[in-house]
Amino acid sequence: HARAYAEKVKLSRPDNTELRAMLGEIYAGLGEPKKARQEYQEAIRLAPDRVDLRERLSKLSGDGPRTY
Repeated sequence: HARAYAEKVKLSRPDNTELRAMLGEIYAGLGEPKKARQEYQEAIRLAPDRVDLRERLSKLSGDGPRTY
């Protein structure tokens, strides 16, 4: 339900950073990393200073900090 609602809102507010980030989380949780990555990338384009969005994308891509 959240996914359908967020996708519907995206049609009227495509430049909403928070909505794009929320869709990224929804898609990641549903096991759709490609769609999640696209939403995070768009959120970062809209708000390039948001470090938290870059971190979410990094974790999704498996490029996060490594601990040994």
